Amino acid sequence: MHINKVAKELRLVEHAKGELTNILDAIPALIALIDKNHTIVRLNKAMADVFGVHPRQLVGKKCFELCHKEKKIPPSCPHKKVLEKGMASTSEIYEENLGGYVEVTATPYRDPDGSIIGSVHVVKNINERKRAKEEKEEIMRQLLNAQKLEEVGRLAAGIAHEINTPSQYVASNLEFLKESFKDISELVDRCSALLKGLERGQVDQNLVGETTHVLEDVDWDYLKEELPEAIDQAQEGIQRVSKIVRAMKEFSHPGPKEKILQDLNKIIETTVTVSKNEWKYVADVQLDLDQGLPPTYCLGDEIGQVILNMIVNAAHAISESLGENPEQKKGLIKISSSTFGVNFSENVRDNILK
Repeated sequence: MHINKVAKELRLVEHAKGELTNILDAIPALIALIDKNHTIVRLNKAMADVFGVHPRQLVGKKCFELCHKEKKIPPSCPHKKVLEKGMASTSEIYEENLGGYVEVTATPYRDPDGSIIGSVHVVKNINERKRAKEEKEEIMRQLLNAQKLEEVGRLAAGIAHEINTPSQYVASNLEFLKESFKDISELVDRCSALLKGLERGQVDQNLVGETTHVLEDVDWDYLKEELPEAIDQAQEGIQRVSKIVRAMKEFSHPGPKEKILQDLNKIIETTVTVSKNEWKYVADVQLDLDQGLPPTYCLGDEIGQVILNMIVNAAHAISESLGENPEQKKGLIKISSSTFGVNFSENVRDNILK
């Protein structure tokens, strides 16, 4: 009787093991039980099918050698994280041997006393999810670029006006320099003729009189003061035009698809420049930018769009507040940037910025 009972219990155990195996093999996700030594103890059919062999052929192999084709444990190993932290770990990785993009969830596997003796890995193929996410992000990028182009079109008239003003006084100063050059050229020609006469020991009094007359007409004392100022103004005008064009190019140019280190101060300054015609009649803009601000991981396009919206909204709010404004009063838009008030370690700071 006792032998029959034991035999019956053994059959039940074998039946339960068979059912468990059938259940695991019916699950489409890749499942593997891995011990503390990174050795595969059990895996389901879906996992074995990825490698084109029977599950029994993979039992006893090192998981990192099989899945990652590595001779040593990689730093990002989810099994390693479970053993170190004693808690479940989920991560998305790209692993060609597992079919591309996969989501790996590693859960602690414990013995009856509660100590961790390994982990259970559940690996899901997320290629379709990843592709859908990338398509959605691409659509969002295209929408953002369309919004930027719409903003560029809306700001175009104001930007043209901003360029036109310095261009006009550059043109005026160049015209002044052109006319002054003609007068100075005539004066230099007269002086050259006088010098040649002196070299020959002859002084033509008529030429002296003509030179004196030209000198008076040129008004050299006036030109001596005005010419440097005209040159400075022309240079300033060109610099202003260059700044506006450069800002417009930076603002309208599609940014990178991924977050990268960017200079927030530069994004702010660029956006203020391209939006000047939106605020200059109703407000002054005061920048208080921390020059020690570190580069920040971000999407520059989106940050620039947010800042533009804030500036335009502020300008509209000030305009509504001022009303008719016969006294030509102006409001103030203040934009500031600053670093954290706490000194973080470099690693902590980088993680926060990310």
